[in-house]
Amino acid sequence: MRLASVGFVVLLSSLSHASYDLMFLQANTADAGTGLVRVHRVDPQNGVALGSFNIGPQSYGMSANGSRGELYTLDINGNLRTWDYSSGTLKGFRFVGNTQVRDSVLAPNGNEIISLHATNEIRTTNVLTGATTSSTIPGTTLQRLAVTSDGTVFALDGAAGQMRRLTKSGSTYSLHSSEAASAVHNSGNVGQMFVGPGTNGYDFIFSGNASGAGSYQYVNSDTKLFSGFGGFSLMYNQFSTMAGFLPSHVGTYGFGADQSVPTNVRITESDPGFYHLRTVTISGINGGVRNAAIVLAPEPSSAIALLAGALLLRRRKNRG
Repeated sequence: MRLASVGFVVLLSSLSHASYDLMFLQANTADAGTGLVRVHRVDPQNGVALGSFNIGPQSYGMSANGSRGELYTLDINGNLRTWDYSSGTLKGFRFVGNTQVRDSVLAPNGNEIISLHATNEIRTTNVLTGATTSSTIPGTTLQRLAVTSDGTVFALDGAAGQMRRLTKSGSTYSLHSSEAASAVHNSGNVGQMFVGPGTNGYDFIFSGNASGAGSYQYVNSDTKLFSGFGGFSLMYNQFSTMAGFLPSHVGTYGFGADQSVPTNVRITESDPGFYHLRTVTISGINGGVRNAAIVLAPEPSSAIALLAGALLLRRRKNRG
């Protein structure tokens, strides 16, 4: 048991300095001479590159499932690919639909990809069975999607300058309500959306933008209803382009092109009050980043508890 105790102390020390998040950054430009796009694995806490693999055509939206170790990519023609994100091996291929794809997100159950198509069509595809359902949402030009942990879906209608809240009944979606979006949404080049934690009973719908600014919109944390405040601009210094937002353990990761070195990808973590906690830059991503996905690993305290439990079980077995 003495050796186990020493190992526990060493592992505790390493846990205190380790990062627990794995981010996937899709290059905006294909590898030279191939027409194929690469995804880069990075540690967003310390900027360490963890290798890359080729995913084929450019993906519109990108999602990761940590429990299965899978990354999901969806090209413009509706071809859904499932990857083992550790090895870069293609695990599955499904055809979602031939109407032009604009965006895609992973449902909270981890089994369904929700995709947005050029006809304002929302499709839900089960990555395990391939079963697909379809709904058409009223609006002008829906551009981006975001989904909350309870399954509420938001769609940005950039042409109309509106954020749309969608509700699901059975297997279909319908328009529930709308609210005016931030003016930066109307540029026609909207970055990846994410609904993240806010303060004082509100969540925020974050979105990036080509101008180098982000935007956010208040929704009630419990009901996911619009607050009635409309949309607001969110300035992130040192970005030439805000490509989008992802969750972190304490708030959000904003990612995009670095202002000083535009070929570098810049990642800034912020808390719910928009206070910037840390920033890293990543080089070597062709054309910058288009979409991103993330796997948030257990908190250090949870990992320590699991390790302590395993050591205790081992001690009991040794005594038996």
